Amino acid sequence: MTTNVYQLLRMLVGHKSRDEFVFTRDNGKPVRDFRDSWYSICESAGVGQRLCPECLRKLDETRQCAACRQKWRCNQIKYVGLIFHDLRRTAVRNMVRTGIPERVAMQISGHRTRSVFDRYNIVSRRDIKEAVRKLERYCSEHPPNIAAGLLALRD
Repeated sequence: MTTNVYQLLRMLVGHKSRDEFVFTRDNGKPVRDFRDSWYSICESAGVGQRLCPECLRKLDETRQCAACRQKWRCNQIKYVGLIFHDLRRTAVRNMVRTGIPERVAMQISGHRTRSVFDRYNIVSRRDIKEAVRKLERYCSEHPPNIAAGLLALRD
């Protein structure tokens, strides 16, 4: 856990006893499902929207469809956009890009198998371009000794 995350969690639990939940509502009840709050935050940030599962039109803040006038429960709506789990993928990619060994990144992210970790460690065009730049830089700094290579082939 990074220092920033640790400090944030310390602030959240600083005034709570050991038997209280970390994330609670204003009335003190524990947050068990934060999807509706997540969707609202993402909509406000412009990175997600709630859609009517019937006609796929945007819902209002009360989860009502203007087209079909149906009001939907949170677990019924169609949501498109950033999902909370995307943050895990971002964390994995950031760890790999900063040079953290993949085995260490797997332990931090909680991935037990290589195959699942690889699904999170998505390679982008930017990653490939950066790899080519690194290879070109290395090759320009370490030109091959062709004569030594030819001598080695002869032996």
